[in-house]
Amino acid sequence: GGRYAVHASPAHGSSVLVVGGGIAGVSSAYFLAKQGYAVTVLDQAPDLGPGAVSASACNAGWHRPQQHSPLTSPKYVWLALTSLPRPEGSSALCVCPQYFLMDPEWLRFGVRFLTASLSGSLRRATSAVNLELSQFSAEMLHRVAQEEGIRDDEWDREDIGWHNVCLDNPELVSTLAEGADQARAEGFPSTVHESSEAQSLCSGSGYSKRVQGMVYEEQPFIGDCQKFVQCLAAVSVRRYGAQFVHNAEAVQLHSEADRITGVQTADGREFTADLVVLANGAWAPRLAATAGVSLPVIPTKGYTIEMPLPEKVRNTLGPAPSLFPHSNLAVTVFASKTFSLDKKSGCTARIRFATGAEFSPMEAPSRPAMIEYLRRAAKEVAPKVLAPSIDAAKVRVGARPQTPDDLPIVSGTKYSNLYVNTGGGSYGWRWGCGMSAMLARLVTGTDLYRTQHPMPALAGTSLERFRLQPYLRRLLGRPGCGAAVARAPPLLPSPA
Repeated sequence: GGRYAVHASPAHGSSVLVVGGGIAGVSSAYFLAKQGYAVTVLDQAPDLGPGAVSASACNAGWHRPQQHSPLTSPKYVWLALTSLPRPEGSSALCVCPQYFLMDPEWLRFGVRFLTASLSGSLRRATSAVNLELSQFSAEMLHRVAQEEGIRDDEWDREDIGWHNVCLDNPELVSTLAEGADQARAEGFPSTVHESSEAQSLCSGSGYSKRVQGMVYEEQPFIGDCQKFVQCLAAVSVRRYGAQFVHNAEAVQLHSEADRITGVQTADGREFTADLVVLANGAWAPRLAATAGVSLPVIPTKGYTIEMPLPEKVRNTLGPAPSLFPHSNLAVTVFASKTFSLDKKSGCTARIRFATGAEFSPMEAPSRPAMIEYLRRAAKEVAPKVLAPSIDAAKVRVGARPQTPDDLPIVSGTKYSNLYVNTGGGSYGWRWGCGMSAMLARLVTGTDLYRTQHPMPALAGTSLERFRLQPYLRRLLGRPGCGAAVARAPPLLPSPA
């Protein structure tokens, strides 16, 4: 139980050191700086520009709260098992069993993931928290952008819905229709288009005759996560005095008694603050382990390519944003009005293809078979004129921080002044602002906004939920198991 303990008396303070320059780290810095803390952000990248290679820069760019079924399910366990004998790169899922067998932390993760997938009560509870956090986070994102004057065109935000396009397999259409029925029952407008109607809507694309059906969801919106991170970082510095230190890879936590006394970077510098927040995604477990804190998070790598999209080609692309479930390929078009991507063509739009869920350590190199899978899946649905660009495009790999129960970790730790904000997995962009608002609530004891959608209970994202006894109660669906892991944050005064 000690490995997942949370200190009973969180520390006071007026300065915060946030490790991580992605959506979790920057939004954590924003919320804390806005409440008066002196915030310093350590980021291992040279800057927060569009060339950043992180999970925040490599996602599909979707905000889609109606998709809240957890990754922990018998379906995904079966997909993982059936993928093992097949050649690598034959599907979007890549599970490397040697890592789970060689590393005790990975083995422990695998056992927890399997048991969470087989527990109906835990899956239902996870789904409910997923939806609650998704709706709360979307509201927080809108509030922050509106209050800080971050325009939609600065981060390519558009309310254009979302499409699930079924190719070749008519049996899959009924599954998509069931999902649409559930979404409508939960208040999310969704429309099912049968084969002929769907083919008409995809006319002009190279795959229109293969379309068996399509679901259109009205409420999802898109936005470039990395561009939003840039905007929010600028606001945090200009208005609230946050400081960013780049080229600062945190490698060691120094501790004394029940406190973290410093964070050391790879080049030997040491940074100190009253409070420390680990918001560095899939890198967080390794850093936390230097102080004896165990975080059940492993990297799930996604592969992405992006390129300019001429207007004449856009008309032959088909609907976007869209998901092609047979290959699990996500296609998103960002219609930027703020800059030109290609000086020769004057393109202001860009297309992003994303797929892949590769379970492998941070230090493992990109897998050629997964890169080829992405290129092949993209060329299958993209206009033929883009094929050379797809073959030549640089592939970016982002490591998503995945927990074994598919919920984030927003929590204190066994140290009175060390906090964690990570584990967003596939939903890091969707959950980022909400997770960081929860982190600020945990640190300060106060809510920055009154929201229409309630903030999820902090007990549901506490590190303590992974202690054996609370975890078993959650698996069995015992009443009151949330209270058993809850530790209500005290109402700490914000710094002057």
